[in-house]
Amino acid sequence: MNDNKWLYGNNWCAVPQVRKGDMGDILLKALWDGPKHGYEVIRELEEKSGGLWRPSPGSVYPTLQLLEEEDLLFSNVKDGKKVYALTDKGRLRAKGSRAETPGQNGGIDFDKIQPFRLATLQLMAIIQRTARSGQADKFDEASQILTNTRQALEDLFDSQQIKKGEAL
Repeated sequence: MNDNKWLYGNNWCAVPQVRKGDMGDILLKALWDGPKHGYEVIRELEEKSGGLWRPSPGSVYPTLQLLEEEDLLFSNVKDGKKVYALTDKGRLRAKGSRAETPGQNGGIDFDKIQPFRLATLQLMAIIQRTARSGQADKFDEASQILTNTRQALEDLFDSQQIKKGEAL
């Protein structure tokens, strides 16, 4: 996991999203190697995503409970903690699932993204100063510059992924 997380903020470069319906399968896959309690699952998923995604306990625990009700996993109390493990049915579903931990395949190098982050923060700062300047006669020109910049970035990256929210 990235030890310099403070340099980048939480989930700065991309806010990975779990596709609807994938959370259960992601949790099942996290239990593939053996029983874990909820916070171990959360830590494992954060590590798999390179620190880009940390599911909240508020989404993990209810999903684990639902998976248990569906007989995809079972739980036992061990050392005062509820530990979850896959059932045969859960192992079968995890094996066949295409769900992936968000950010797992992003391959983001935090040292390489830092200049991009800095440039973005500088751009945001100048946009705020421009908006506060009171120079309304320049807003149309500034809007056109921003529109051109957005278009150039869409052209640089896969515009279909950007529009779907899967990248950037």
